Amino acid sequence: MILTHVIFLVNFGGICGLQSKLFDKALIEPSSILPNEVQHIQKSSIDVDKITCATFCLGASDDCDAFYFKDTTCSIIKNATGLIKTKTSNTEALTIFSSKVTKESIGSLYRYNILIHIDLWTHLIYKSEPSTQYEKCGILCELTDQADFFAFHFGTCYCGSFSHSGSTLDFDQSEISLHMKSEPADKLLDDTWMMIEEMDQWKNWIYKVHQREEQNYGHRDCLFKGMYHKECDFIKFDYGTKQCFLGSFYYTGQPMTIDTNDMDGTVYFKQNSCLGEDWTLVGKTCYKVPDEMVDFAKAKEICSEMGAKLVEPKSLEQNEKIAELVKQKFGPDDRYFVGLSDRLEQSK
Repeated sequence: MILTHVIFLVNFGGICGLQSKLFDKALIEPSSILPNEVQHIQKSSIDVDKITCATFCLGASDDCDAFYFKDTTCSIIKNATGLIKTKTSNTEALTIFSSKVTKESIGSLYRYNILIHIDLWTHLIYKSEPSTQYEKCGILCELTDQADFFAFHFGTCYCGSFSHSGSTLDFDQSEISLHMKSEPADKLLDDTWMMIEEMDQWKNWIYKVHQREEQNYGHRDCLFKGMYHKECDFIKFDYGTKQCFLGSFYYTGQPMTIDTNDMDGTVYFKQNSCLGEDWTLVGKTCYKVPDEMVDFAKAKEICSEMGAKLVEPKSLEQNEKIAELVKQKFGPDDRYFVGLSDRLEQSK
């Protein structure tokens, strides 16, 4: 019977191919581990667990290609080049690919560090336990194989998943920094928001402005800010001024004075938001069929005043949806203007 150990690999030149995640798994034949390449750290000399063992190896990565934790002993392997994998599957194994500094390793996997209101994420926490370091917290959560983000707050590590739903937690402050993986975070934002590239009148509906001076403060921070505000229908972020604008189409207060000279018209709408009750959301686009009958020039003017434009169908499916909206309002025989015209051809 061949015994196997749990092996944790650190460098890219070890026995497994490059992976995009911080941890991977491999089973190793013990006979391929050279005694002079192993340093054993027993629990009697230091309080060691699997997380501590991983952190120790990462912190000493010049002298640690791999490690395994068995019973109460953490074993550090200086050179993992000669390790041989086995197909025996009666135990788990874990491989770590990392940079020389633990914080950089965790940071490369949990790339987004965003200050988020606690109401948006505490119900997503599936694991929490005491921790002494940011690095250990990240490793702890990654070892669970389901973490999308983690938070390290006053000696406690919180692991969260966007697919989890549980009870909310109480904190002594309203916003806490989350360290998030980019892929699940971007998917959540894509499912919540849609980008509109041309909305020149957005400043008419702004009801709140946030500004922070941090270098890494960006549009994702603003999107999460808008997610917390239920009355927010859209956000606009300006990288030049580091300003996050929150807008509501039901805002009736005095328009804010906003210098938009160096800003583009790109805004982000919440997926279920449109410009009021007389607008219809179809897919990721808001449509409105006005009541009045006007000519082409007037139609363009009306749309522009609303911060919109005449629709330009890009597909047969989109054209059919637009036609259906018109039929619902005026019947099957009415005509309508779109953002295309043959008037130059007709003038010949």
